[in-house]
Amino acid sequence: MLFGADGFLYISLADPNGVSPLNSDTSQRIDKDLFGGVLRIDVDRQPGSLPPNPHPAVSTNYAIPADNPFVGRTTYNGAPIDPVKIRTELYAIGLRNPLAHVL
Repeated sequence: MLFGADGFLYISLADPNGVSPLNSDTSQRIDKDLFGGVLRIDVDRQPGSLPPNPHPAVSTNYAIPADNPFVGRTTYNGAPIDPVKIRTELYAIGLRNPLAHVL
């Protein structure tokens, strides 16, 4: 976890790697869990940032930078996707262990 030069908080989350009962494709989806990716959130809730999409794990303590890559998407990998179900916190996905790539 670290703050970028843009002032946003970046958080890396590992992929469960088949150890978890979660779906094995969880790190390839933008409408499920946050595993296997990097989140980018606005902890200061600056003007222009958006509220996160509704989800049981979401709080009102942060906002989403409007230019996060999955904000407003209606398709993903060629298939339609409900924009309300997208985990807009995601900045990058499909990573096994993002922290290991930084160290």
